[in-house]
Amino acid sequence: MHIVQSFKNLHANLRHLTWKTQQIAGGDLTQHVDFMGGFSQAFNSMTLQLQEAFAKIDRQNQDLSHANHA
Repeated sequence: MHIVQSFKNLHANLRHLTWKTQQIAGGDLTQHVDFMGGFSQAFNSMTLQLQEAFAKIDRQNQDLSHANHA
């Protein structure tokens, strides 16, 4: 019975992770994972890096727009 419950928990976690990944793919970079141990840290690090990269691109676009209008 313990194996069945462990499998159900793993399946639920993977479905939740899939949903969070879909949210990120849709542009919601605020998603974080707080389960699955070390994987959570790597996942959250990835989303943070994506947020920083998009922020940098946005700043560069703003700088270019200001330079073009000057």
